[in-house]
Amino acid sequence: MAGLHSGTMIFLKIPNSVQPSIRPASSSPLGREIKKERIMKRFIVLLSAMILCLTLAGCSGSQYKKATELYEQGNYAEAGEIFSKLGNYEDSADKANECKYQEASALLQNSDYDAAKELFSALGDYGDSADKVKFCDYKKAEKLLADDDYDAAKAIFSALGSYE
Repeated sequence: MAGLHSGTMIFLKIPNSVQPSIRPASSSPLGREIKKERIMKRFIVLLSAMILCLTLAGCSGSQYKKATELYEQGNYAEAGEIFSKLGNYEDSADKANECKYQEASALLQNSDYDAAKELFSALGDYGDSADKVKFCDYKKAEKLLADDDYDAAKAIFSALGSYE
């Protein structure tokens, strides 16, 4: 093409009789069907998601109720497991810690000082758990003293420092 420079554009005018008729897809019967089909698909996906959410919430609710019943019956270990599995559902995380605390308290009351100390230690700064760890050591030292195991009792009392 002689005389044309690079970058030069050529426009041709096409008569209206040759140009195809362009209508929006939604105005044709086929276009309306496609649009309805898309809307229905979106509606079904949204409805399915809502049903799934409600089902999961219902499952969590029944598990929460079961764990609460177990807690009230004094079955702290099993209740704590369920609350832990529920994660952030309502106040499940706090309830799981409370179950562990109550379980540790029961162990302490039954003179199982090492197991109680382990659970209280796992609770970190929950409630007075840190003080209960020291109390477990103190009670263990008292028991050792009563059993005439003076050296072991002395070692624990020394580690406690000015406790009690």
